[in-house]
Amino acid sequence: MRKIAYLATAAGIILFLSLIVHEGVAEIMAALSVGGWNLLWVVVYYLVPMALSTSGWYGLISIKSRPPILVLLWARWIGESFNTLLPVAQVGGHVVRAQLVARHDVTKTEAGATVMVDFTLGIAAQFVFAIMGTLL
Repeated sequence: MRKIAYLATAAGIILFLSLIVHEGVAEIMAALSVGGWNLLWVVVYYLVPMALSTSGWYGLISIKSRPPILVLLWARWIGESFNTLLPVAQVGGHVVRAQLVARHDVTKTEAGATVMVDFTLGIAAQFVFAIMGTLL
């Protein structure tokens, strides 16, 4: 299984580098230079709500099997990347997230349950924000 993961990682890196070369390194660097260091603020802007959501998920996992919060942040990041980059109908990333957490002394049942509760609470929060925005 690890050989497949290493091969898939190598294939992904090769594909990424070939896309950069195909599109042109100079053009990509020019596009990035327009944003400059301000692009760092975009990353920070996205990282803060993701970290806060992760801390909520952290509280859902039982204390006896709770992995470090950085593991959960990493799993959330991978799951959200999966949902964003692949055509998985915004569902596959949650499955990936549960599988990643299940590798860190969390039972598969608890991993799946906490991911679903976290997802449901996120939807509920979005609903509340939408209603507040509409009322305002």
